[in-house]
Amino acid sequence: MPLKTISETGLYKTLKDIFASEKFLWGIVVYGILCRLTQYLAYRSLWVDEAKYAVKIMDYSYLQIFDLRQVTFDPFTVRFETAGPLGFFYLSKFLTQILGSSEYILRLIPFVASIAALFLMVRLVKKYLEPLGVAIAAMLLAIDMSLIIRSADFHPYASDVAVTLLLLLMVEKLRRDNLNLKSIFFYGLLGAIAVWLSLPAVFVLVGLGSALIIEFLLEKRREALPFAAAIIFLWLASFAVCYFVYLRLFTVHMAWPEGGYVTSILDIKGLWQGLRDVFTDEPMRFKYWHVPAALFFLGCMAVFLKDKKQWMYLSFPILAALAAAALGKYPFSGRLIIFLTPIFLIFIAEGVVSLDKLLPRKAQAVLIVLLIFLLLDPFIASAKRLIKPIYREEIRPVIVEMEKLRKKGEPVYVYAYAGPAFHYYAKRLGLNENEFIIGRYHHGFPETELAELNALKGRPRVWIVYDHVNNIEGRQFLSYLDQIGEKQHSYLKPGAGLLLYNLRN
Repeated sequence: MPLKTISETGLYKTLKDIFASEKFLWGIVVYGILCRLTQYLAYRSLWVDEAKYAVKIMDYSYLQIFDLRQVTFDPFTVRFETAGPLGFFYLSKFLTQILGSSEYILRLIPFVASIAALFLMVRLVKKYLEPLGVAIAAMLLAIDMSLIIRSADFHPYASDVAVTLLLLLMVEKLRRDNLNLKSIFFYGLLGAIAVWLSLPAVFVLVGLGSALIIEFLLEKRREALPFAAAIIFLWLASFAVCYFVYLRLFTVHMAWPEGGYVTSILDIKGLWQGLRDVFTDEPMRFKYWHVPAALFFLGCMAVFLKDKKQWMYLSFPILAALAAAALGKYPFSGRLIIFLTPIFLIFIAEGVVSLDKLLPRKAQAVLIVLLIFLLLDPFIASAKRLIKPIYREEIRPVIVEMEKLRKKGEPVYVYAYAGPAFHYYAKRLGLNENEFIIGRYHHGFPETELAELNALKGRPRVWIVYDHVNNIEGRQFLSYLDQIGEKQHSYLKPGAGLLLYNLRN
């Protein structure tokens, strides 16, 4: 669809022509790939959230992974939440059995999914947006730091995004097809598989399914309604099986730790903070968050006025997730709504296109300034990571250093949160874990941790291995060590460290 001509000249028209070109669009895709490749090749140590997943697929059979109760109370996972999409776990375990369990193999599925998401996004937004909007949406996805970081994390968040894009593309095809029995099998099977690969896929399917039924009713496509209903029934039936035979075990034993529940529309302060978090933390990290937030709402209104059916397909998945949050079933917060990122970005890009059409020629500089505030900071952040990738908790070199320095028989205490990563690297480095004291999970029960440290008093040389101390419990842990002993040596890496204490005092 051609861009609207509004007597543009000079810099503004040049910028629009560049953004609208295919070369620029695919340059964006290549840049996004490079950002993700750099993070993937950085050979980072597994941090605690990755390590608990790694322990799960390394130590347990396919059947044992299916039973969350067994993994939940395993001492090495220190009762951390280990629920996730079963399909993601099974595919990851299959890869490790074939190719090994290195960090690269564990992170391969998220990495490939993140690259696929770039191409899927381009294909999707070409159906929804004008060339300027296509470039904006693709660029925002390519330089989104949350997605870049998650692309090299052993977690399903990157694959969640790819699944969302696949489902949006699937329904675009479904709504235009002449539905028949083959359609029930094809589309029903795709949606049924999706809920096993991505936990939040159910919100996308509920939203898309609702929009599909409404569209068919409005268009009076009565012959298609039974087929659409059968397809949606298969989606929901698959999720019901997933929930009652797998996820329900998690909801019984654990609760989401995130917060992010929408308890009341009257809680204006809470809703405002939640909105701000969406644009400043995850899924999107904007420094000048007011700009994308304003463009998002403008884009929502523009899509609604232009094409109410398109608005339904984009907004209903968000509304389904909000409804789940209102019912206290799923937090609308942080990394748990990363799967909605493409939809947020499409609305923001539509906001840019709408503003481009609304502004008179004399005010074109306003849009240039807004684009600078929208794109410059995330672009700079992503460019920095091309040179210096993000390292979270580098416990691997800490363990290697510990083995070099400690003398035979000297006790090593592994901080509880470092337990999963230590277990993973101990197996890879051939260490005998019986020689180490792995702390028990102590969140809310500090006396457990204190008792373990007190039992080491009287020893002249005690090694401490830790990571994930950027919280109250971690700071208390380090502070208590200083109270009961004298630090004699330290070896520090990002997010992790090795300490030697004299606890004879």
